[in-house]
Amino acid sequence: MTLVLLASLALSGGETLAATQVAHSGTTGVYSFTDTSASPGARCVYEGNMGSEEFNHARVPAPKVYWLSTGPSHSGTVGWRLKLQHWNGHSWATVRTTSEARGGATRTHPASLSTRNVHWAAPHDHSYRVEVKIRWMTPDAETIGSVLVVIDHYRRTYDRSVGASCLAHVPHF
Repeated sequence: MTLVLLASLALSGGETLAATQVAHSGTTGVYSFTDTSASPGARCVYEGNMGSEEFNHARVPAPKVYWLSTGPSHSGTVGWRLKLQHWNGHSWATVRTTSEARGGATRTHPASLSTRNVHWAAPHDHSYRVEVKIRWMTPDAETIGSVLVVIDHYRRTYDRSVGASCLAHVPHF
């Protein structure tokens, strides 16, 4: 894992990896997120009037994902999807999962992936967070390897503050 983190930093031009990897399986390539308190890995978007705004969606810029550093192929397909999770008072429960966006990557050039949004407008009192699944796959879309990463920093659009999650609703000021 340390090797993956060091390689990610070298290939990504020194970006800090603050998103937390919570699981991995199989053979994976290098990936990186920009996710710091100064440059949060996600943005919480709220709708409504000041003092009564509720969470609407989270916006996550695409990670840099490179192809596998070993094996006969120097390029292949990678994919990523977002899971919006809600704190239910005891644990994080997934309430929405996006479709998988895919792109071609090489060992030296990341896949061309775009920013994604994950919407959920149900009112709740607890927080939201985003879990990201990145997958490296065969030409038949079979998984070669995958990682599960939790975004650590969230910019809140209503006051530009940064927190460890998206609030479900904006407290009255």
